Amino acid sequence: AKALAQRLCYYTLSPGTCLDRIVHISTFSDRLEHIYEVPRDHVVQEGKHFVGLFFAVIALGCMYTSFDDSGEQVSYETAMDQGRQYYRNARTMLKDLTECRDVVSIQAMLYMILFQQATSDLSACYGYLGIALRSALRIGLHRSIEHDQMNPVQREIRRRVFYAIRQMDIYVSALLGFPLLLQTDDIDQPFPAEIDDEFITVQGVIQPPPGTPSFFQAFNANTRLMETLHKITKYVYPVKASGQGAIKGNRP
Repeated sequence: AKALAQRLCYYTLSPGTCLDRIVHISTFSDRLEHIYEVPRDHVVQEGKHFVGLFFAVIALGCMYTSFDDSGEQVSYETAMDQGRQYYRNARTMLKDLTECRDVVSIQAMLYMILFQQATSDLSACYGYLGIALRSALRIGLHRSIEHDQMNPVQREIRRRVFYAIRQMDIYVSALLGFPLLLQTDDIDQPFPAEIDDEFITVQGVIQPPPGTPSFFQAFNANTRLMETLHKITKYVYPVKASGQGAIKGNRP
């Protein structure tokens, strides 16, 4: 069971969402090892939220089983059914989603949203996205906060989680024709550092060798592309026609 879980996590975190990374890989792996060492009835509340994140990650991993080189062929319907079982487990561990007040719970919600995208359930996706964004605002993920008790890993995770929500907000809102949930003027959180996980530790950030590429160069580029999409939907296809110079009958 552990080997299967690790393989499904790999599908999600590496090939599946490597350009949309929400977790710190080594931190996630360490906590994953820990939950297999602790009896389930001894898991504290914070640990339960991580178990919810864990189930959400493997639910999404089920949708990427085509990356499996073991020769096993799993149909899309079978993969979706397996993913939904883990998705329900994640939902159970999080309990009341509207009361999520920690980063781990929001990470779990984001992987649940990605699962909903993978299964083409955009309506549920938009609803969960609103909850995730409000939870993020409540704990200040949209703000640049310098705190002595916050280590480099925690700081980068906060940035990654917020900008993953920002990308999804713009993309899903544009697809569904709904208004954006958060405006640019409300944000002063810097982009994630363009440094991969192996160079970011609790003790500090290690400068990578010159010319070392990072997944977060693509992550940040995608955020800027989403902001461009937002400007297009706002100014090229506005909900309201401009009263100045608008000519009746000439709008497409």
